[in-house]
Amino acid sequence: MQLFDRYLIRSFGQSFFPIFPALFLIISITFFIQIAVQTSHLKVSFFEIMQLYMCYVPELLMYTLPISFFAAAIIALSKLSFDLELIVFFALQGNIWRIIRPLAIIATIMMAILLIVGLWLKPKAKLVSKEIIYEKRDTSQLNLRPSEYGQKFGNWMLHVEKKVGDRAYEQLVLFSKQDTKDFFIRAEKGAILQTKGYFNLLLEDGETYTIDEDGIKQVRFEEMKVNEKSSLKQLSYYDIIGYWIERLKENPRDFSSAILTGIFPFISLVLIVSIGVLNPRFQKNRSSVYIIVLASFYFGLTYGFGEKHPFLSLLIVPLIWAAISLYFYKRRIAGQY
Repeated sequence: MQLFDRYLIRSFGQSFFPIFPALFLIISITFFIQIAVQTSHLKVSFFEIMQLYMCYVPELLMYTLPISFFAAAIIALSKLSFDLELIVFFALQGNIWRIIRPLAIIATIMMAILLIVGLWLKPKAKLVSKEIIYEKRDTSQLNLRPSEYGQKFGNWMLHVEKKVGDRAYEQLVLFSKQDTKDFFIRAEKGAILQTKGYFNLLLEDGETYTIDEDGIKQVRFEEMKVNEKSSLKQLSYYDIIGYWIERLKENPRDFSSAILTGIFPFISLVLIVSIGVLNPRFQKNRSSVYIIVLASFYFGLTYGFGEKHPFLSLLIVPLIWAAISLYFYKRRIAGQY
């Protein structure tokens, strides 16, 4: 029987390794688009783009590994069924649990990898990607370009006419909209000073204009400071534990989806065998349809139900999946093999 285990694992590998790279490449394209949107207002090099892409690899694995395992296992079993190899296996008094055993070894390894990626690597990568983007934002605030539109200093839109030294400028105009008021600042001179965790825009010899329903108010000043906390300073967490404490407060769905995605290969074993093992004389091979529908249903349930009831979904989703697995097992496997 060990020979059969090795043969089944090899058949699984022949299906898994073509599916996984193709799926990984397709989803990578959407993440490259997301990176482009995030960095559209920043000047980033090709090396920095690749750094950001590598930060998305753990999230890519969370999408591609479980689906690839589910699809590859079903396709491998259905291929063995239609090649009559499983018919021979059952004729030699093999049983359905002997098929599950080698798949369970792979599923256990896959589950461990996914839980490590989802609960440790993915948060770590997100922290690194935020540090890269926030550092670029801070750098852009320190290096203003004369006569260029669309620059920002915190919540202020900013335009400078002339650069006269290192972080020193002339003829500055700032604009910000807050609630029902519009704020304009014009200054003859300005300089950006950096302190620990903060930037200070020191303005000299100018006017401020406040525009609201009551009209326009003007105030002249000789010196004014506009303070802005650096983007890196705004990070409320700096390690994995801090990340999960923050996420459990803001959006606990991330935690539940990481767990449910991680256990998906293991809790799908009975369903995989129920769909993949076929009698070629009486059953048609609709594996592809089942793969798409069932995988979409599971992850739709995970993210949809988990959005409203993240902790309850850790119990409800596996129970629903177990009920579906039992239904297919009784209908297609029990009493036949």
